[in-house]
Amino acid sequence: MCGFLGITSSKIIKYKNFNSALQKISHRGPDNSSIWTKNDSKIILGHNRLSIIDLSKHGNQPMSYLGRYKIIFNGEIYNFKELRKILKNCGYKFFSNTDTEIILASYDKWRENSLQFFRGMFAFAIYDEKENNLFIARDRVGEKPLYYIKKSNEFLFSSEIKSLLELGAITPKVNFDTLDYMLTRGFTKNNNSLYENIYKLPAGHFLNYKISNEKLIINKYWDLKLNFDTIPKKINQIEEFDSIFKEVISLQLNSDVKTGVLLSGGIDSSLVTGIASLNDKKIKTFNVSFPNNSRYDESIYASQMSNFFKTDHYQIDIKNIDPTIIDEITEIYDEPLFDSSTIPTFLIFQEIKKNCKVVLGGDGGDEIFGGYRHYNYILYLKVLQKFIPEIFRKLIKNLILRKNNYYFKGENWVNNLDLNLNTNLPTIPKYFDNKEKIQIFLKNKKNIFNYKNINKNYKNNNLVKSFMYENFKNYLCDDLLVKTDMASMKNSVELRSPFLDHKLIEFIFYNLNASENVNFFNRKIFIKKYASIYFPKNYNFNRKQGFSIPFKQWLKDDRWKEYIYDNILSSKNIFNREYAINLMNKQNKGYDNSNKIYALLILILWFNKKKLQF
Repeated sequence: MCGFLGITSSKIIKYKNFNSALQKISHRGPDNSSIWTKNDSKIILGHNRLSIIDLSKHGNQPMSYLGRYKIIFNGEIYNFKELRKILKNCGYKFFSNTDTEIILASYDKWRENSLQFFRGMFAFAIYDEKENNLFIARDRVGEKPLYYIKKSNEFLFSSEIKSLLELGAITPKVNFDTLDYMLTRGFTKNNNSLYENIYKLPAGHFLNYKISNEKLIINKYWDLKLNFDTIPKKINQIEEFDSIFKEVISLQLNSDVKTGVLLSGGIDSSLVTGIASLNDKKIKTFNVSFPNNSRYDESIYASQMSNFFKTDHYQIDIKNIDPTIIDEITEIYDEPLFDSSTIPTFLIFQEIKKNCKVVLGGDGGDEIFGGYRHYNYILYLKVLQKFIPEIFRKLIKNLILRKNNYYFKGENWVNNLDLNLNTNLPTIPKYFDNKEKIQIFLKNKKNIFNYKNINKNYKNNNLVKSFMYENFKNYLCDDLLVKTDMASMKNSVELRSPFLDHKLIEFIFYNLNASENVNFFNRKIFIKKYASIYFPKNYNFNRKQGFSIPFKQWLKDDRWKEYIYDNILSSKNIFNREYAINLMNKQNKGYDNSNKIYALLILILWFNKKKLQF
């Protein structure tokens, strides 16, 4: 797990601050930092290493191979030992025990088809000196980030935006299309950043950049097929999944440093813990506790599972969070993220850093096994639409929304009463509608806000699976995985996610009907059935606790109120103070605007710090 920065040019590279730009992401790899520059000074590659596999200097990067290739790589190829045997039989020789060298040999052997062989999380760039070509790829799900800038005569790329900004290659300006999207969803698009002219390489894609003629070609190499109506093959689903899952855990436990597990006590993290404990009898587990708020405190469940699986357990108590942690959060994240669970995520990795360099987590479980309540709700909505004509549904919607001008539980579903489910899916999460966006921006940007439901791009014949797929492609990739990558890497910790192994994902999507995961009353039906084999008999499978914070309660704390009002009234606040104060006043009277208040607070602080031009 590492961080990298690279520049290629058809002319001599003139950026003299490359070292300081690479230093901006030193947290991603504090164990070694190296830079390679081509003799003609037309390509420069920098790498910060977090040593996980082969801790010797042979694993340092940029790494050379066959006198032809240079690579900078962030991530892990979990099946590299298997690929090493195959490549050795093909005559390839290796001088390290790293997965990095396996990528290079695989690329020499199979070119872009090598991506089909890799099981892991990765973003890497390979420079082929013979072809004067740059090959860049990102993993299938999007666990590892990759940003780039394409200019005349230049191509720049990095693991984080802050490195690209430090170079001064562009003037930081707002991408209004992305801003519009972000204000609705709470995260940015999977191909565009909030910065004009800084792009993301989408998950499951690779690019080739021919330096001599500046030709850039981007291709997709993986995606889930949308044939959700396919009747699954008749197999023993539990046995097949058990085999795949145990293999994945075994692969992801491979490390030359201490490894642990994030344990919330929920089904996903407990399963990872349980199977991991079969391999490591005293594996370390970590949990966040909110002792002052029982609704958000999962420590009792985590302790139960830790005791059952006999792990070495660490509990991080979060009692009194100082509001200024938001300042730190906005420094860490290159783009605004409205997900308030960034706070406990960051805090838990601060603690893990003291004990482990690698941890396994349960990310992806809700998306692939159907864990969210809105999968039930969409089935309710479908039945409602079947029996109640659209004209009456619109009337009900307008009556409810007219009476409640501010956020209330279920607002988003009321808004979707008249949504045509034959062509569209609901937008979840959803923060601000177009009218609210205009209010936030003092009504001088009304022409730029025109967010439209694009979820129809993910729509297929199976409603629930389509919704799961949309969440998988967007919310998981651009919210959850950004949150965990940035928080873990800020603390120089590598996070691995067994449920995001592509063979496991394909098995679930292609071999289970939607009803085997979700029905009107239940969620995660299949994984609960599987987990019952390994869990204690008294385990509560009906409990559903998201990884979140008691922000609504914190808003009653005078420290938080003062902090928020200070930022709203600050001369640096470029947003509508009246709108923000109105949200707070309603909150004080009993409305629940906490999600919008947190989002607005992040916006105010983030734009203060980043100073983007509008």
